[in-house]
Amino acid sequence: MFTSINFVLEILVNMQNFNEDNKYRVFLQRLKKEYKISSRKISDDTKIPISTIEKIASGRIKNPRKSTIEKIMKTYNITPDKMHEYSNLKPYYIDSKTEKLLRNISCNPILGALCEATLNLNKSDIKAIIEIAKRMDKK
Repeated sequence: MFTSINFVLEILVNMQNFNEDNKYRVFLQRLKKEYKISSRKISDDTKIPISTIEKIASGRIKNPRKSTIEKIMKTYNITPDKMHEYSNLKPYYIDSKTEKLLRNISCNPILGALCEATLNLNKSDIKAIIEIAKRMDKK
């Protein structure tokens, strides 16, 4: 049981980490998914170094230069409204591990209730819950 709870709590921490700092990461991930393109393709099309694109996409660059984002938007005809739409969606299905987590949650009502109960908790509260779950697993 602990593995499933830990799995859920990991997703909750990831969701809690979503904030304004992640909007460009989410924007690039949504762009890549919708256009079915890679970081390399974005780099080639925009003449922005691949390392910059990948750092933005991974969240290592949280506030890229305005000119960088404008170049990407112009290249792919992304309007400010579309950019806002892309960047304000929470990244629930960013990777296969997260998708697997969510499938497990949706199939287990107890895990779903736990997730729902923690939606309004802050990051430190979620960390405390993880610690409690770890202690319970040791018993």
